[in-house]
Amino acid sequence: MCPRSPWWSIRTEITENSIRFVIPFAEKRENRASKPVTLLHPRACGPYASTRFDRNAYPEAEQSMWKKYDFFIAGVIQGSIAEKQVHAQDYRDEIKKVLAEKAPERSVFCPVEEHCNSVEYSDEEAREVFFGHLDILRQARVMIAYLPVASMGTAIEMEVCRAEGIPIIAVSPMAHNWVIRLYSQAVVPDIAALAAWLTPERLAELNI
Repeated sequence: MCPRSPWWSIRTEITENSIRFVIPFAEKRENRASKPVTLLHPRACGPYASTRFDRNAYPEAEQSMWKKYDFFIAGVIQGSIAEKQVHAQDYRDEIKKVLAEKAPERSVFCPVEEHCNSVEYSDEEAREVFFGHLDILRQARVMIAYLPVASMGTAIEMEVCRAEGIPIIAVSPMAHNWVIRLYSQAVVPDIAALAAWLTPERLAELNI
């Protein structure tokens, strides 16, 4: 196991076929090794496969890439419901109203707007939509995660945010949950608290 250093980071890339961990082993920023790293990673559909990654493949300049959306609204859809049902999604309209009031003229992406009947999708359709939304998330500045209960999909989106350096504002009563605590820049209990939290000063801190 490699020792931590000020430059230690693991970049996670979740794609349709794999979860890839890109590890820039860097003893010194000005003297990075160029030898690729071979890792085993589980594929979404299929056996384990090895992939080679270049340690210098992701320069710091990429972190300042252009962003298309100011906010990405994430949150529970199916949650732990075993049946072909979803949780009520009206919270998304409530959050959009808050953003329209507190952060006017900012762009907002809501992944459910064009996929209201997603529980009826085939595996192929679900795969295209889910991983396509992860690519859209990478183009966002901030993710708002509505989590009254646990959500596997939102947890994956939170990991994408961690890998991409995208701040997360969690709207959840589960303030003691490790994932919510460790991944979120701020945790508020409900949408009313989110509205109170979104001050001009905090918007400036979020760079939006």
